[in-house]
Amino acid sequence: AVSIGFAVKKEVVVGVVYNPILNDLYSAVKGGGAFKNGIPISVSKTENLIHCLVATGFPYDRTRLDASTETLKKVLHNIRDLRRAGSAALDMCMVAAGVYDVYYEHGVHAWDIAAGSLIVTEAGGQVLSIDGTPFNLCNRQVFATNKVITSKFKAML
Repeated sequence: AVSIGFAVKKEVVVGVVYNPILNDLYSAVKGGGAFKNGIPISVSKTENLIHCLVATGFPYDRTRLDASTETLKKVLHNIRDLRRAGSAALDMCMVAAGVYDVYYEHGVHAWDIAAGSLIVTEAGGQVLSIDGTPFNLCNRQVFATNKVITSKFKAML
């Protein structure tokens, strides 16, 4: 995937993610909504954890692997299923388009999630840090949801 986010004072104001395999272009401008190939998109309305389709990734820092797998065990017992695509940017776009309900990951970089964070927000979702604090491009963690499921899912992290 190609992911481009433009931020002013750490606030993303333009985001574009391109999936060359499927020829899909996701885009958002702050205050202008989110789009896939020019068509408006929105997050899912899933309310129950057991119906959630969740995406995640695993840290390259292997010292964090045990903590990640422990969290994963808790999550897997409470959701419908898990996806692991390998692109933080595309995972966030899948949340924005209502395909996934949640995406979370530790160890991501700003360039992985900048564009996706705006696209999710403009599609009606919520983006936070995993620890529940407001989203910060530089703290290397992300938690993106359809907004409806945020508090229920957050309790597992």
